[in-house]
Formats: sequence, structure tokens, C-alpha cells
Amino acid sequence: LGVGAIGSEVADSMAKAGIGEITLIDDQQLNVHNAVRHLAGIDMADEFKVFAVAEIIHHHNHFVKINPWLSNLYSLEYNFLPDNSISISSVADDYAEGFINQQMVIANRTVFYSRALRGGKSARIFRVIPGKDACFYCVSLYRGEKKEYIDIPEDTNFPTLRNECNNPIRPGSAADLKFIAAFTSRQL
Repeated sequence: LGVGAIGSEVADSMAKAGIGEITLIDDQQLNVHNAVRHLAGIDMADEFKVFAVAEIIHHHNHFVKINPWLSNLYSLEYNFLPDNSISISSVADDYAEGFINQQMVIANRTVFYSRALRGGKSARIFRVIPGKDACFYCVSLYRGEKKEYIDIPEDTNFPTLRNECNNPIRPGSAADLKFIAAFTSRQL
């Protein structure tokens, strides 16, 4: 769910690990400025991310069945997912994560969340099994109570560059995102 910088790398790692079938869900096009941190390069600019990533994955492991699904994450009915599937949300948007969490809990579906924090300096990876684990909202409340959370403050010695449509990019963050995606894939 989400085929951006981390989602594209997670999908590629999972394919290289031998997953038999991958469904990619996103509705965004690849912009030139995405290429610095995305699996797809500048040559695929203006293509939809799901199709660009599907093509790359096919070149890395042509035995994997790839289902690129051009869809807005807010318009999905999450009960369509097969019972034996693993769902991974890699969306870097609090509202989208909250919506996905709500839909997955309603559909009684397990979902893993993987997200870079502080420009890739840290990550948040967790699983939600409805009725067993704390959901995304409950984890947010728990964090608000400051229990067993490590807050990573801004590092004034690690400058923020503004080269991706004025989004803050930290030097080396592309390598950090690749590591976070690989770690997510390994955990799954």
C-alpha cells in the first residue's frame, strides 16, 4: 500500500526474496525529483509508480506475479485482500495511515507499517493484528504518554537540503531509506 521511496524498495526486496505474488497499490505518478530516493529512475518520470515498479521487479525476478493496481488508497475496500496475504503500508502520510488502519481493523486484516522518520535517520516499523495488537491510533495515544519511546530530536549538525520541491531531504537519506526498506522486508 503505497509505492513511494520505501514501498518501491520493500516490493523489490520481497520479490528478490522469492515472494510469489505482489500487488502494488498507488495512484501517483513518478516525478523527476522522486528519482533521487525511489527505485525507479528519471527515465520513468511521468509513469505511474505501480507500473514503473512492476517493470523493474519483473526484470529482477520474472517468476513473481505482479499486480499493479492504480488506485487511490482512500477509495479501497480493504476486505478484498486474500486471507493469506501480507499487507504493508509504507505511506508517509498520517491521515492515509489512519484511514488504512481503520479499514484494515474493520476488515479484520493484519497490516505492517513501515515509515522513515527524521529524513531516514530513524524508522518506525510495527504490525497490527486486529484484536491482538494495539492499532495505529492506540499506538499514537501510547506514544503521547511518552512510555518507552525514544524521541530523536533534530540534529543541528545534520543539515536539511531543500531539493525535492522544498521537501526536507537529509544528505544520505536515500541510503537510509534503502536500509529501512531492507530491514522491513527482512522482518516480514
